[in-house]
Amino acid sequence: MNDDEKKLLDEKKLIILHDDISHETYELIAYAVVNYPGEEITLWCRSDGGCSRSGQAIAELIKMHGHFVGVMVGDCFSIAVTIFAACQTRYIAQTASIGLHTISFRGDGVRFDALALKHSMEEMGEADRIQAHWLSAASEWAPGTWLKIIESAAHSTCKMMKAEELTEIGFAKPMEDYHYERENHEEEGPVRGI
Repeated sequence: MNDDEKKLLDEKKLIILHDDISHETYELIAYAVVNYPGEEITLWCRSDGGCSRSGQAIAELIKMHGHFVGVMVGDCFSIAVTIFAACQTRYIAQTASIGLHTISFRGDGVRFDALALKHSMEEMGEADRIQAHWLSAASEWAPGTWLKIIESAAHSTCKMMKAEELTEIGFAKPMEDYHYERENHEEEGPVRGI
């Protein structure tokens, strides 16, 4: 976590989910969970995804904390969608979309033999099923429906879903229902809350 991320979290209870989701992202969310139990944390989401294992752990932390508000301000892909789905309250901009695909694992210089590949395929299938359950819990659709969508796109492609469809199935509320308060108290002077 860099100084700007820490300051934004400490002063505004705001996390911006961007770039590549990694263990560093997990550390930022863990910091919020440990230091602000019971307090509402806002998570602004615009991410292309990243490490699925870190993302699943982040989703569990968000669920454990119980007070995250997800705000999708741009498109989210892959494991970033799972993290957004874990938020207890979710809002989505009218122009935002999600992109889903099958999970892949990555590593530097990874070598596979047939047995290792078989086990990796089983793990990836389980990761897809876990993601489908997170998405189901955040919507009116069953896990099987989400799994079919996930499995309809390889890792190099995405099945895109627009904000309108996502609000119709209860996945998120429209952005016009969201009102971010920059301060919890009024400040002195002619302009308040700035």
